[in-house]
Parts: sequence; C-alpha cells; structure tokens
Amino acid sequence: MNVTITLIKDQPQVTWPIVENPTTYTAIGYDTTLQLAVAALKTETTRLIMEKFKMTKTQATDFMYKTWNCPISEVVDIVLGTYCVIPKDRNAPAANPLPKKDNSEFWVTHASNADPMVALKAAVMASIKKISSKLHITADRSYRLSTFVTDCQFGPYRSGPYDITCLVPKSIYRG
Repeated sequence: MNVTITLIKDQPQVTWPIVENPTTYTAIGYDTTLQLAVAALKTETTRLIMEKFKMTKTQATDFMYKTWNCPISEVVDIVLGTYCVIPKDRNAPAANPLPKKDNSEFWVTHASNADPMVALKAAVMASIKKISSKLHITADRSYRLSTFVTDCQFGPYRSGPYDITCLVPKSIYRG
C-alpha cells in the first residue's frame, strides 16, 4: 500500500483534520466522553458537508443522516472517538440500516442506552462472548481477537438512546 498525506495548513474553519479520498470525505470527533465525541462529530460532519456541498445547515444535517456511516474508531481499548464517512456524490443513496441480528456475513450484537459508553460496552461485551462461543475459544482470546475484527457503529443519532451495533465478519472462521 502506498499512502500520501498532504497537510493543508491555515484552514481556520476546520477544528479537526479531514480525510479525503477519491469518493469520500471523513470527519472525526473526539472528546473526553463518547457522548461529547458524538456531538463534536455531528458538528464537524455538518460543517464539512455545508462547506463542500454549499448546503444550508438543515440540508447538511439531512444529508448526514441520509448517508450515515459513522463507526467508532476504537472498540475494545477505548479511545473516545468516532468518525463519519461522507460520500462525495450528493445523490448518493441512503445508507442501509445497521443489522440488529446475525446474518450470512456477520455475527451481530446490538445495545441501546442513553449513555453511549454503556451501550458500547454492552454491545462489545456481547460480541466478545459471541465470538468466544462461535469460535470455541476462551474469552481472553476472544477479547484480543476483537481488537482486530470488531466493527462497532452508531445508528443515526438525533435524540433518545444511542444505538450501537457491533459486527464481526464470519469470514474470520476457517473451521
């Protein structure tokens, strides 16, 4: 893999770095709690969409929710941050809803809570237990494996409890 990073200085409207590739932008949000990180993420994502697409705040917020793809950046060894991947195509289709139960591709765990950290911990713990059971490995091995294979994401958040879904690809099992 060959990666080139270009640092563009003196961008006063940008609070956090923005990642760009040919098809998407990525906005990030970090803070001392996951709840504050989500709030920062929504602010940064809305600001980025407004700037890049010349949309009003309402239009940008609607586009953010329509295309919502916001994983949590660290799942097991918690660093309090998250990011949203925003398509560059203004006519991008709506994001598919996150699954709530296992399907042909993923083992899925889900939790909801008014505190996103509580929801995240519940979903991750359930994922660790599920991996342990499905792969017939100890919980500590499942924990270590989870740091590499578990993808947890927020459902679109407007208000109320936070929904967290954790996905583990079934393709990791070769037995």
